[in-house]
Amino acid sequence: RTQVYQRVFELCAQSLDAAKRRDTKEFERLKATGVDVACCELALEVQSHCGSGGAMATARNLQRLATSGAVSVEAAETVAKLGRAGRIMLFECVADGLRFRNHTVQEYLAARQLWRRLNAGDALPIWIVREGPGSESAVGCGRFFCALAQSLCKLSRQQFDSQCEG
Repeated sequence: RTQVYQRVFELCAQSLDAAKRRDTKEFERLKATGVDVACCELALEVQSHCGSGGAMATARNLQRLATSGAVSVEAAETVAKLGRAGRIMLFECVADGLRFRNHTVQEYLAARQLWRRLNAGDALPIWIVREGPGSESAVGCGRFFCALAQSLCKLSRQQFDSQCEG
């Protein structure tokens, strides 16, 4: 299942023309500039603050990601510019921001980025383990987090347990 979402991401993180041709050369070019990580980081940012289903990413989200060092300034600016121009099919333009066209793709990308962060030594964010009202964003991301564990987890059992307890 995750391979399908990865393929959708590769096709939709580029122009409609390239996606229609099922050509991912444009995606590979954008990936080389860090746009793939910026899209995943943006998905995690939106997921953690707003949940899924219609949450909007603004220029402020991208600027905060670039300022924090989570993504390069160039990658954040490229996502904003191409997204607003409608040249990344992953997003639709709304008001003063971008919205992921498909909330399950957003959840998948957020889970990918969460694994990337965990493998780099970051702790699990509190919102992913919180239960109760408003935890829908954790449930959606958690489905993919578990599905991706086999292929993306580089943590030992002890490291993972300490992340969960912390």
